[in-house]
Amino acid sequence: MIQITTNNKQVNKAISIAYNDIQSNITDFYNPYIKKNCQVLVAGADYDRPWTRDASINVYNSLCFMNREVSYQTLTSILAYKNNNIVISGQYWDAIIWALGAYQYYLVSQDSSFLLVAYEAICNTLTIREEEEFTKEYGLFRGPAVYGDGSSAYPYTYGYMGKEGSILQFPKHEKEKCYDIGYGIPMHTLSTNAAYVLAYDVVRKMAIILSKDTSQFNRKKTMLKKAIEKHFIYDNNQLKYIVGKYGDSLRQEGLGIALALQAKIIDSKFLNNIYISPSGLPCVYPNYDRYNIKEHYGRHAGTIWPHVQCFFANEAIKVDYDKLFIHEFEKLTSYANRDNQFYEMYHPETGLPYGGLQEHYSVEKLKEFKSCEHQSWSATGYLSLFLYGLAGISIESEYVSFSPCLYNKVTKLKLTNVFIGQCNFDITITGEGSKIILININGEKKDEAKINISKKKSFTVLIIVERE
Repeated sequence: MIQITTNNKQVNKAISIAYNDIQSNITDFYNPYIKKNCQVLVAGADYDRPWTRDASINVYNSLCFMNREVSYQTLTSILAYKNNNIVISGQYWDAIIWALGAYQYYLVSQDSSFLLVAYEAICNTLTIREEEEFTKEYGLFRGPAVYGDGSSAYPYTYGYMGKEGSILQFPKHEKEKCYDIGYGIPMHTLSTNAAYVLAYDVVRKMAIILSKDTSQFNRKKTMLKKAIEKHFIYDNNQLKYIVGKYGDSLRQEGLGIALALQAKIIDSKFLNNIYISPSGLPCVYPNYDRYNIKEHYGRHAGTIWPHVQCFFANEAIKVDYDKLFIHEFEKLTSYANRDNQFYEMYHPETGLPYGGLQEHYSVEKLKEFKSCEHQSWSATGYLSLFLYGLAGISIESEYVSFSPCLYNKVTKLKLTNVFIGQCNFDITITGEGSKIILININGEKKDEAKINISKKKSFTVLIIVERE
């Protein structure tokens, strides 16, 4: 298992807490694809299963580096069959994010048999969504935001269902507003459409490896990016959250911005207008009026969700917005040290564990939800900040490269037992900044931090950085 250590005691404690949270959430679960009980990573201490988005994000974040067997079993546990075709199950709109976790698992494991299964599942799922949830006049996919299954993520027009707090209840209450095909919810969200761009790119890369035609995936990816640029970008490098025939939302969607950066739909200039709360990047900002009661916020409006912070931080550091990365990194480090665990979500002002307000079927009024404990994607997300952020690990089909960036509180980072393909890496990065002044691989000075992983080999890597 990969080991991560730094020269900062508080950071090392948070790393240990993340490992403990993850390990405590690995449990037996019936896997319908394998057709037997096996070890999977469930969503958290308050959950009993690996939800599709959680499973995908957890494997992508860091589980693929920690435990290949559990990663495989977690990913396949949410596969299903529809008309004898293997598909990705789960809440329909963001299930496609499974592609992100599946491809990262393949890159780390080089499991060619899984690649075939993943390619088929992603292609079949894309075909279904293109037929049932694609709005031709917009050129966008319909559906709520990634992970935004609660009504509190949405303005009154889209989200308010009386005392029923699930966005899935929208067609029940507002059927006349829905599209006739598919689930029909009449919104197009930034994060979900960015996730589809990433999925098209993933399946394109898989097709190359499998020697299959990539033309349709290139074309669809390009067309979707153009549609997102057309409908979501507005004044002075701002991004909309929701686009649809019943009104657009100009709120800031944290995960949407992060995924749009990752998909290269936008560039760094869009970060100049980002709002960051005292406790971190909000999932959606600002809060909705119906939840503005004393110190409260909506469960999905204004609150801080660590997996959103981590996706955003890792993209921010890639485009040299180090201060944004450091803010999110230090907040999560301090919360873990304070609470001795990673919670599901936090209050944007106090930074304390807080579940937010939302409509709920069991009460006539708003209910304050719990911030779930020992949340897996918060812990795996924290570890991702070392892998993809500070170490800057990037894996291609035959290469791994490093673009590190350290700062004054973390001037030494060691990653040991990093297994990628058949290779084993022990990596030490020292200094402060992102300018590489020395790369030493197995005792030899090199010109670039890029290593071929096509053959079985062990590598000892030393990288020294300084400020520009």
